[in-house]
Amino acid sequence: MLRCSTLDVSEGQKGSPSLSIPLRFLSRLLDLLDVTVSALLSGIGCGLSLLSACSLAAPRWLLSSSSPWWLSPLLSLFSSLSLTLTLFFACSRHSRRSLCAGSLVLLVLACIRALSCSSLVRPCFASEHEQSYKCLDENNYNRDVCAGYFENYKKCKEFWSNLRVERRRQGIEPNLPPPEERERIKKDHSREEFKATIEGVAPLEISPSTPVTVIVHGYTESSFRSWIIDLTNALLIFEPRSFIILVDYWDLTTLSRPYMAENVRHIANQTAALLDLLNEEKGISLSEVHLIGFSLGGRISGIIGDLVKAGKIGRITGLDASYPWAQSPSSSEFLDASDAKLVINMRTSPVGSRSPPGHIDFFANDGLLQPGCDKWYFPNAIKNTCSHYRSVFMLVEAVQNAHKRLFPSCSCESWEKFQANLCDCQVTNHFGLFPDENTHGTFYLTTNAEPPYSRPLK
Repeated sequence: MLRCSTLDVSEGQKGSPSLSIPLRFLSRLLDLLDVTVSALLSGIGCGLSLLSACSLAAPRWLLSSSSPWWLSPLLSLFSSLSLTLTLFFACSRHSRRSLCAGSLVLLVLACIRALSCSSLVRPCFASEHEQSYKCLDENNYNRDVCAGYFENYKKCKEFWSNLRVERRRQGIEPNLPPPEERERIKKDHSREEFKATIEGVAPLEISPSTPVTVIVHGYTESSFRSWIIDLTNALLIFEPRSFIILVDYWDLTTLSRPYMAENVRHIANQTAALLDLLNEEKGISLSEVHLIGFSLGGRISGIIGDLVKAGKIGRITGLDASYPWAQSPSSSEFLDASDAKLVINMRTSPVGSRSPPGHIDFFANDGLLQPGCDKWYFPNAIKNTCSHYRSVFMLVEAVQNAHKRLFPSCSCESWEKFQANLCDCQVTNHFGLFPDENTHGTFYLTTNAEPPYSRPLK
């Protein structure tokens, strides 16, 4: 027969009754502390959740221009964390079921607030993102059918990311525009995609007298980079009648050099075919077309100049145009003076130092290392990248001040003689939209470390 008994360790010990009193007191004290903390956190959670719920009714107040952009998401995060702790204590054995149920409701409200806030701090969340997943639901999760929706979502994210970076650089607060301003901003930066077909160019508002500029971005970039947006806006402000074509080959970028070389030819072929088509369908003259190419885009511009059949490109501006990775025996693989009636190079880093000469070659600070990029703690890769991108910022500055003649440059035999003031600088030129097209040669200039980069000749 089994028997169960409890061993009383206090039996036979003197003073055991008095020992149980402090233990019971301590237990009740801990219970009281538990209930107090639970009630305190419940109160805090209720207050935060109510404030968070109120913010649902007044998102414009939270994201007004006078309020910091981080207020709404921070409030939602803090409220959710606090309510999670509240739920833990409210559902403990010391609390009533009604308090536990109330905390659950408040936690759900906080989560709803956080989700709604995500559409406020993520401009593409409520439109392009939702449309992408709606398409997947309607098409049995066939990603090929919904590829266009995902492409729009990707471009939307890239657009707002670049805009946020640009506004931060310009000191505009908040960095991400509030919802009520986004539609206007999107219209200001509107662009239309088209293909190099007769149907694709038919709706384009281009006449034979329309100035046409083609911008080709660099390797690993896209047409949504902030410098391209700035340059496009500056060109349109200077000449509102102009038509800007942005060549975007982001989807063709690859780390494989053989494949990228093949893609470069494909990009150049498509763009050259487009220009020939515009000549045929819209009557534009290629001699009035201006190609602007940065880095790999400069080399692509040179190939385009070789491939067009309707005439000679009027002008190509190479911004630190790169040279083929592998030695190429054909001049059709890089930018040189034969690719357009006027080829202008701005050299600012080792990336563009190997390209053949154009008609006018500008060397900023010897074309190797730019002021402001020469910090001692910068590794060489950072120095080169910083110097490389200086070329695009210089062109943006020149176009934004097109009525002035910025970046004066001196014709000289070498950078060393220019630095030693051994050149009389009787022959000068200016980098920008309006250089002296009849004054060819090599020109040297110095720049500032920070904007404005243009500085007078010594």
